[in-house]
Amino acid sequence: MIPASIPRQLSGQIEQDFFRLRDEALNWLARWCAAPPAAGPADAAGKEWSDFNVHDPGVQITEVICHALTELAYRARVPVGVVLQNERGKIQWEEGAMFAPPDILPMNPLTAADYRKLLLDRFHQIYQVWLQPDVNGHHWIWLFLHAIPAAEREQVRQSAQELLEQQRNLGEHFTVLTAPDITLSGELVPPSSQLEKLYEAAQQVITTQPSFVTIVARKQAGHSLSDILTGPLLQHGTLADESLSPLPDWDQAQAHILAALSQITGTTTHGVSFGCTLPLNPLQAPPPPAPGALHGPFQPCGVSTLTPGAFTTTEPTDANLHFQSMGYPPPPPSRKLLRNPGWMMPVPEPTWQRKDLPEFHPLQQSFPPNYGLGPDELPLAATPLRRAQVQQLRGYLLHFEQMMRNYLAQLVHLPSLFSVRPQQQTYFAQTVYAVPEVMPLLKGFNSEGLNLSPSATLSLEAAYRRNRVNPYRRQLVEAGESPQEFARRRHRFLDHLLARFGESFGLAEGATYETAHNKELLLRHLPELGRRRATAAEIGRGAGRTCLSSGLEEKIRHLLQRDRAGPDEPKHTPFYYLVENGLLASAEHDDGAFELTHVLVNWTGNSLNPPFEQYVEALIEEHSGAHLCHVFRWFDPGERAEDAACFRGFLANYKAWRRTRLNPAAAAKATVSARMKAQAATDGLKSWLKQPQPLPTPVAAP
Repeated sequence: MIPASIPRQLSGQIEQDFFRLRDEALNWLARWCAAPPAAGPADAAGKEWSDFNVHDPGVQITEVICHALTELAYRARVPVGVVLQNERGKIQWEEGAMFAPPDILPMNPLTAADYRKLLLDRFHQIYQVWLQPDVNGHHWIWLFLHAIPAAEREQVRQSAQELLEQQRNLGEHFTVLTAPDITLSGELVPPSSQLEKLYEAAQQVITTQPSFVTIVARKQAGHSLSDILTGPLLQHGTLADESLSPLPDWDQAQAHILAALSQITGTTTHGVSFGCTLPLNPLQAPPPPAPGALHGPFQPCGVSTLTPGAFTTTEPTDANLHFQSMGYPPPPPSRKLLRNPGWMMPVPEPTWQRKDLPEFHPLQQSFPPNYGLGPDELPLAATPLRRAQVQQLRGYLLHFEQMMRNYLAQLVHLPSLFSVRPQQQTYFAQTVYAVPEVMPLLKGFNSEGLNLSPSATLSLEAAYRRNRVNPYRRQLVEAGESPQEFARRRHRFLDHLLARFGESFGLAEGATYETAHNKELLLRHLPELGRRRATAAEIGRGAGRTCLSSGLEEKIRHLLQRDRAGPDEPKHTPFYYLVENGLLASAEHDDGAFELTHVLVNWTGNSLNPPFEQYVEALIEEHSGAHLCHVFRWFDPGERAEDAACFRGFLANYKAWRRTRLNPAAAAKATVSARMKAQAATDGLKSWLKQPQPLPTPVAAP
């Protein structure tokens, strides 16, 4: 917040303390201003210039400059929200790589808890999800559903399967099943008074429905934004990891159920019969529960054989009555989407406006009138010598004037320095046209030395101001930075932005893709690349559905693509293809579950060499999971004809596989013909990966 008044005591802010700046400047004047060229400051002090009173013109100039420096320091301390505004008074957050926490912190599901949160958020028919890992990246997903019709249950299962196919990571595969039931048999007297309590006690142990809370509530509870937004961005609020009940061990779950039942008044547990209907092969449909048995959703990690016992009350009167099925809990009312997840961008400080930052009161108007530097302060009867002396002083002060204005121009262009959009300069300047009678001192103005009338002088001044390439402006740009200096400074700013997100570009021997274009492109797409950094490609979503490449492919293409500057260059030349070998394996075998095949085509315009290939391979391994294995195949169609034929063979098989591949959700609805085409394409690509086969060049028809 900007204070309403300037405090009298500026503690520790020497840059805004005029008197301290003046004293320090006078000390330097005493040491240097009168020093002969060969003498040191100690010898020169006080020998030729010892009068540092306020009437001294040198001291007057020093004081004016010190006062101007305090103004620069004051403006440099304005709220950063003002400095970041554009000409319209708005802050372009994304152009400055200042992404909102909900955009940059979340990522697609990575852990088991992430997948459970995603399914609970997207389907209101689900009240609990359990994930059971299997070998080689395969996971069983068990859905606990509310009381809905059987057709809707199957539709939810298929939709959940399709969602997981879109969100899965490299090397992962899912099979989604609705959770089977367990049976709990025993004796109860009387049945109507305790049945609901028994069911609630067992249900509380088996599974508990987690509740969503807002980001604001989590922050008030002491959680940080990075912890709250870890994992996928949910639509109905947030879910804490501790709110997800862990997958219980079957033996422990039975003990917990017995303990919960024993707490019910009027009931004892002298033995209970648990009948688990979970099949050993999860691909088989679970059998129906026993008639007349209390059943609820449950997925154990194993099946235990228990000796049947009796579950009775203290006064058994009906030993043959079994628990009746209580059904599933009813579905809750529809949940409201939280489109604004508790976050708003900061509002700029209204006290300041961006247009005020570059305005600067000319130094020469701060001098007393007897200097003749202000407008109309020089008498008409002044001699040519007097006018020349004033212009000489004005020219001397113009150096300080220009530096002050350039500092303010740099401050107001701070958003451009940290922008992820292409820029043409990193050093900025502004003109000194506001200085009185400055035009004759600027290069290129009335260079012919014409004796102009006042009206002709005004017309010439207006034309000179409008000319953006006049010698003065051109010299300002050239004095600011050379093209080489601009490139170095631009890379330093972009490297700073990349370092905020832990990103960088590596160097290869003889080649680098560390261009400003690639860095800007990577920064603009960081939220999407970060969110999908471990995600696999979407394959087999059905005809007419767009399938995204994997997050690894997109990241590598951003890091290694050429800087397409020429107008005749193609906009996009695919050079990197990734195949998950696990998707080609048969259902009976798990070979290649974590193996990736990377097919790379020479796109550099130069011949391939081992150091460059090693650089690319190391870059790919660096940005992929440590549990993945890699196989690289390089092709150089421009150098070797056999490579061109082999790559055509791969491309034909790869496109056919991508076009016909069916994920589990799509395979359930596919026809026999579609399945046969998918299997043929899979076999073709698998055969090519084992032994690359060339595809002959098609012969043109005569």
